[in-house]
Amino acid sequence: MPLDMSYESDSSDDGASTKATRSNNKAPSLADKDAFPETFGSAPAPAPQPSMDFASLAGKFVPEENSEFDLTQPRPVQRRVITRISRLRDMYYKSRDVCNQPLGSKWKLHVDSGLQGPEKSVECVSRQLGGEVGSTKQFDPVCAPLRPGVSTGSNVRLFKSSITSPSALDEALEQGGKWSLSVSKELSMDMFEELCLYVLDERLGASVDGCLLAVREGADVLSVWSGAAPSAKAESKMSEDIMAILGLEEGCRVEFGLHSTVYKKLSQARKYFCVEQPPRGAVVTAQEVSLQPRSKVEVTHEKQDKRKANKGKKRAEEGFITENNMTQRKPAGNSSEGADPRGSTSASTVNPFGDLEVEEEKQAGKKKNESDAPLVFKTRKANSRKGSKKGSAKDEFADLPVQQGSVVPLPIFMAAGGAVFLVLAIFIWTYTQSS
Repeated sequence: MPLDMSYESDSSDDGASTKATRSNNKAPSLADKDAFPETFGSAPAPAPQPSMDFASLAGKFVPEENSEFDLTQPRPVQRRVITRISRLRDMYYKSRDVCNQPLGSKWKLHVDSGLQGPEKSVECVSRQLGGEVGSTKQFDPVCAPLRPGVSTGSNVRLFKSSITSPSALDEALEQGGKWSLSVSKELSMDMFEELCLYVLDERLGASVDGCLLAVREGADVLSVWSGAAPSAKAESKMSEDIMAILGLEEGCRVEFGLHSTVYKKLSQARKYFCVEQPPRGAVVTAQEVSLQPRSKVEVTHEKQDKRKANKGKKRAEEGFITENNMTQRKPAGNSSEGADPRGSTSASTVNPFGDLEVEEEKQAGKKKNESDAPLVFKTRKANSRKGSKKGSAKDEFADLPVQQGSVVPLPIFMAAGGAVFLVLAIFIWTYTQSS
């Protein structure tokens, strides 16, 4: 039995709307207020936005001026101050040409808290910051913890890794000395980092073994250490180089002293923690703004020093080091008959190793006055016939006439070959015709 699926509503509104829909199937117009009541005044109108000009917009970002802007007067421009240490950090820590270059030596940075407690029972130890420094880029994270500052009485030392105890007690440093100067606390840490970069880059020479920052009450002390006692000329030159490279004024004084003189009557603990009198002279309170680049004279001297160190040595293609002062053995006498074939031009041309000298080992039972016999290479002739006597001087082919030209001339050989070829061709043609 089929089911009635129609549903009727009791509401009269539903019926009216259904009839209206059936009677009018056209799409409503956009101007019909009944179809779109929300767009025509039913909702509140948006509040008008306040107008803003460029002057009011610029006032949000430009600070207020106390006086009226005057076009006739120059406007002060605030710029970021670029210090010496910031430029050095950009050059030594970020420049690819400099920061990744390997240093001539490995370095370590040490720090201690100074002399703590009685001198007799104190331990002469210091802690190392980071690992070994092999390039200027590696020094940046090692030095970073020290930039906020260290406590008074502390010592910060940068020395070569080969120096186990960075103090005047070390055997590698006890015979040397140091150049010292007093620096104000506002500049001491930045100037010490600058000095460390110059020491790593060997701007003060390869003889410098380290540098030290001693934090003291009134002013801090910077010093450059060397393991060897310099001459009077080298001492004054190093003082001038330190003042020039750090940009110090002419009135500043860099004082030099030998470790044996400075720490002569001090105890072992005072020697280790550098408890001494501060250097004489005015305290450094300012530096020049401009840096001092490497001069052509410095580069020339460095190249000359390297040449002197490598003088007399030549690196071959295989990587071996050979001496340049090898002398060639000269033949005895003026005649060419007794000359050594190894020194002649023809021998060296045929044999590429003919110019090399041969040194024979001394025999155990060799006499003192016995001269070195030359090397003789002998070849053994094969016997010409079976049963011949050894050492026979006569050659069985000695009586044969010497043939200057070829046995069969070339024209005769070519004619004979052509005749043979022609006979073979006739023979083959005859054979093919008969068959």
